[in-house]
Amino acid sequence: MSDLDMSLHRQMGSDRDLQSSASSVSLPSVKKAPKKRRISLGSLFRRKKDTKRKSRDLNGGVDGIASIESIHSEMCIDKNSIFSTCTSSDNGTTSSSKPSGDFMECPLCLLRHSKDRFPEIMTCHHRSCVDCLRQYLRIEISESRVNISCPECSERFNPHDIRLILNDDILMEKYEEFMLRRWLVADPDCRWCPAPDCGYAVIAFGCASCPKLTCGREGCGTEFCYHCKQIWHPNQTCDAARQERAQSLRLRTIRSSSISYSQESGAAADDIKPCPRCAAYIIKMNDGSCNHMTCAVCGCEFCWLCMKEISDLHYLSPSGCTFWGKKPWSRKKKILWQLGTLVGAPVGIALIAGIAIPAMIIGIPVYVGRKIHNRYEGKDISKHKRNLAIAGGVTLSVIVSPVVAAVTVGKPILLVCVLVAPCKQNSLRTHE
Repeated sequence: MSDLDMSLHRQMGSDRDLQSSASSVSLPSVKKAPKKRRISLGSLFRRKKDTKRKSRDLNGGVDGIASIESIHSEMCIDKNSIFSTCTSSDNGTTSSSKPSGDFMECPLCLLRHSKDRFPEIMTCHHRSCVDCLRQYLRIEISESRVNISCPECSERFNPHDIRLILNDDILMEKYEEFMLRRWLVADPDCRWCPAPDCGYAVIAFGCASCPKLTCGREGCGTEFCYHCKQIWHPNQTCDAARQERAQSLRLRTIRSSSISYSQESGAAADDIKPCPRCAAYIIKMNDGSCNHMTCAVCGCEFCWLCMKEISDLHYLSPSGCTFWGKKPWSRKKKILWQLGTLVGAPVGIALIAGIAIPAMIIGIPVYVGRKIHNRYEGKDISKHKRNLAIAGGVTLSVIVSPVVAAVTVGKPILLVCVLVAPCKQNSLRTHE
């Protein structure tokens, strides 16, 4: 084989090598279907090593330079994708951790809810979930309570907040009706129609001389009395009509009402009474509670035994009503107590005042003089100074002793007078 043939053969071989290398370099540029790749730290290092090897093999030609640029761009794309996945994962963790700070615990149900479930109240800063507040308002309105306070403090809800929380037109109408009724009951000239299921109010100003009133509701037209607030009684006085109604009601209750109600709900007829101001029926639970009742509709404070509006001294006075008892005193016991109070109180006051006041006015100076004398006795002091100290102490005690006697004896006397005054009023009413 000649030298010419050998050189041709070598040239052809180098051309084949270049073609094969070019074909091998151009293979990665062929677009294939994208595959889902799992990114890991080892795969990144492997890619870097492979790219270094490819760059070393392709330093010779133009095709190699183009392939290096494509590989570099591909690596940049991979890095950007990795950065985007990392940032998205970081954002995901922050977004998942972010709502944990937006949760609050409801003090009523003790469950955690998002902050948007806690409505803001105008009158206070306490927050409860909307479900608990809605249930709380439903219970309060169904029990005819109008002055609804916050479950955690004594601040009252604003009606606008109640409307937004309830989101119930029927309950809101009841609430507004109870509010109107409470406001009208405070008016002394307001009279309610006694017809069942009417609820119409008549503001009868100056109708005491002409007591016949007529309900203005369409379809009702009931006539009733201004004084006794019951059905009109043309040929009877209010007392006679009241006695007749009480007798018929007692007979009707004995026959049907008390038996059926006690069988169904376990409550006796004595546990249901109307409010003396607004006539709303009130049930007293037999749980040992006191007899001082407060109407939820009109706010009237009355005694459950005598069914009269009372003051703070009602149970301290000998009225016959006890704070915890189930029955008032008998008439005999009440009369004896009132007579004993009316007769015994002045006698006791006179005895106490006649004995205690002189004893204190005389006894206090004597006691002070003896104490000063005993203090200076046996000490190295002149007789003149001792007598001067005793005289000064006795003189001062003589001035102060009437004031002490008045305060000491006057307090019990005033208390007895306060207790006796209702007794006199009750006796005058019984005589009338």
